[in-house]
Amino acid sequence: MKFAKNLQTRALTVAALVALAVLAVPTHAAAQGAADSPSISLASNGSTVWLFDAPTLPVSTLEQLEAGLEEALTDDRGKHVFGERALAEYVKTKRPAAPACLYGQGPCVSAESFAFDALDVSLVIRVMVRKSGGSFEASYELVDRRGQPSPTRIVQAANARGLAFGIVREIYNATGTVSFTTNPPGARVVVDGAQIGVTPMEHRLPIGRHDFTMQLPEHQLFEGSFEVSGKVPTRVDIGLKLMAGTLLVEQTPPGALVYVDGIADPFDANQPIELPPGDYTFQIRAQGYAPAADRVRIEPGLSARRVAELDELNPLLRDISRDAIAYNRYTFRVSAEQSLQNTSFRGARTTIDDKDLFFRQFTLEDGETGSDPRRFFAARGLRFDLGYNWDNFGLGLLSVAYLRDTDRSYAAIVEDLATGDLIPAEVTQVSRLQVRPFQLNYRYFYRNVVPTAELGLGINFQRVAMRDLNAGDDAPVYSLRQTEAFWTLELGVQYFITPNWFALARYNFRDHFNLGVGTEHSIGIGIGGAFPNLFGFEPEPPEKL
Repeated sequence: MKFAKNLQTRALTVAALVALAVLAVPTHAAAQGAADSPSISLASNGSTVWLFDAPTLPVSTLEQLEAGLEEALTDDRGKHVFGERALAEYVKTKRPAAPACLYGQGPCVSAESFAFDALDVSLVIRVMVRKSGGSFEASYELVDRRGQPSPTRIVQAANARGLAFGIVREIYNATGTVSFTTNPPGARVVVDGAQIGVTPMEHRLPIGRHDFTMQLPEHQLFEGSFEVSGKVPTRVDIGLKLMAGTLLVEQTPPGALVYVDGIADPFDANQPIELPPGDYTFQIRAQGYAPAADRVRIEPGLSARRVAELDELNPLLRDISRDAIAYNRYTFRVSAEQSLQNTSFRGARTTIDDKDLFFRQFTLEDGETGSDPRRFFAARGLRFDLGYNWDNFGLGLLSVAYLRDTDRSYAAIVEDLATGDLIPAEVTQVSRLQVRPFQLNYRYFYRNVVPTAELGLGINFQRVAMRDLNAGDDAPVYSLRQTEAFWTLELGVQYFITPNWFALARYNFRDHFNLGVGTEHSIGIGIGGAFPNLFGFEPEPPEKL
């Protein structure tokens, strides 16, 4: 086991060394730049490897070049490895572990990137030196962990020391330092397709434009680009966003929608719903089903599942929200009314042809006793209501009803108050105009069914048509009038077809303060409408402006 582990480590070390030695030829051009040598190092996060090739020059020339480089790099904080022999000794000190990608944990980006990581190398500088006439000439190229050599550049000098200073000056001018930071830290940085490290970090790159990505577990992948300048360091500081999670709602009926608190537009319940991480309250709605509410915690990159437990509604019930109904403040109602009443018409009177007529009573029938017999009337007609509502309470602004009964014929006695004569008559018609201003009402919401209760006062303008029986077939018809106040209690129910239109049914109890008129009961059915801003008094909500 130990032998296998040592063999693996040595194989990885050799692979890294070979990869550094056989890096590809240049493929990209570097931009130009000019600046004095900065105080930062060539490779702050790792070592810089210098590889020399001078087949036509004596070894002493390379020794002078290395000495000149060490002198030129005196103020540089980075570690420098000069020559293949020093590189071999440097490699012996490394024991790189097998990359995680070999175990299936993440992708293996490239052999070059692995080699740089294994040996903690940030930059490789390949220098070829030759003598041209009376001066020295060096061509060099830069290779970083991306595995992309820079274009070959040429430096000339009178001696090896001058050549070393010229190379360092040129390299500083052709490259720039980039610092990468993220919030939170620990993101993997990939530049031009090659991984270069983990934030926070610094790296030296050729000047020009570079594409990069940053990735951190449970966070969204960030993609961008930056420009490297040889004059000032480049800073890339990124705030990474958490990955969205997914809400999966299962067993939903067709057409179901999910309303999430804090989000205006609903989501299709039959599709995955992407949400930022956090705690949410949501509601599931579907036509023909009672809404269901639930809570969920969304974790970055994970899916949360919820089962939609919706109760099917009675077909008569519609999923119209309370808020949608209550938003429409102004209402009007038109209904057909049928009233039922036992009354004596006591107090009805009129003045006609110098006669002051007063309704005394109905004629007693067989078996009746007393001085105030009553008769049954069933008047019918139309009623119109206009009201204003808050959420549960409201105000009836005006209610007007006109009712008539022409199907009755009762014998009665009318007195002429001027002479005291009693005139036999026949009641042939009753009509009523009932006005109810400013009634108080209350309503309760149960989906699209809204029970209501109303309490208020009203005035009854009543007309009783009577024919004088003493005058024969050509008897004149007298219209006796009376005006009486009453208090009223009404119970009803409104069935909303849409938030603006509804059907209604109601029962109304009216008790007149004149005991002779008596109590009246009525039932009505009709239709109504509701509008948010009928008269322009209400401010429009922001979304309507």
